[in-house]
Amino acid sequence: MENKRLLFLGDIHGKYYVITDLVNLYDIRNANIIQVGDFGIGFRDFEIDYELLSLVNDDLVDRDIYLYAIRGNHDYKPYFDNDPFGFSNITFVKDYSVINISSKSILFMGGAISIDRVRRIVDNSNSDKKSWWSDESFELDEKLLSNIEGVDTIISHTAPTYCYPDNTNGYSPLVNVLSIDDDMLKTDLHTERYLMSEAFNIIKKKNKITNHYYGHYHTSKVSEMDGITHHLLGVDELYEEYGK
Repeated sequence: MENKRLLFLGDIHGKYYVITDLVNLYDIRNANIIQVGDFGIGFRDFEIDYELLSLVNDDLVDRDIYLYAIRGNHDYKPYFDNDPFGFSNITFVKDYSVINISSKSILFMGGAISIDRVRRIVDNSNSDKKSWWSDESFELDEKLLSNIEGVDTIISHTAPTYCYPDNTNGYSPLVNVLSIDDDMLKTDLHTERYLMSEAFNIIKKKNKITNHYYGHYHTSKVSEMDGITHHLLGVDELYEEYGK
């Protein structure tokens, strides 16, 4: 798989057909695609997700494409801790996995806080509707990170404090509105991004990171800091690092 094209896909929020639409639109073949979280897995019953993704997997097999996804805040964490689907060409990657893909050594760090978590917690009171999970956030494992070597690329859902968007001077109007009913929201968001910054500080001690890809913020932005190119992918955005 070392000679395969390498592409990156933004949040798709359960619209699995986006994958099929994009690979058909651009006639993508012989490729690896990394999805940066908010895949949207777990809101439906397992059987329904399995049926829908089976169709996607069949198309990926036909095109010799392998898809890797990390968890976002709109994903059911147990599916990433122990992938229950067993698809040949779709993998839900466990946090802190390091995988060699298309000649890159890639560290995967999933999880993020939902800014609308209070509203989704209320929705979750209906036992027949899966809407929010308490283990959604990024979890820093300093000991594990300190032993990782040889990584050059990081995939995460949220981002360090210094990446876009910069919340130093306040949060977006939407966060301000949602924080009225969630008095810990801004504190928790700040803490999570600080923890992600700490994760980067630790991993950079033994690794030369050149690229970082993330989602979560529903816009597209590229920035460079300290030798690392940070790629924020928008919703349904498909990006190829080396051109077609």
